[in-house]
Amino acid sequence: MIPTSLILIDDDELCIMLSKIAVKSTGMVDEFQIFNNGEDALAHLKKSAAGAACPDLILLDLNMPIMDGWDFLDLV
Repeated sequence: MIPTSLILIDDDELCIMLSKIAVKSTGMVDEFQIFNNGEDALAHLKKSAAGAACPDLILLDLNMPIMDGWDFLDLV
């Protein structure tokens, strides 16, 4: 299965930019959403769980402010 939707959770602007370039160059992702911390991403996933489909792929940074990747994984 080829991913068509992706969520990137990262607070580093350079990593975000490079990830965007790499992902878009594959042409395999239709929807690309970015969150700067786990808390924002978790809120989005909870909101969309009521009606929208979950993303096919989540790229997660482990070291972030507010809610890091480890805390995000504990709550998902």
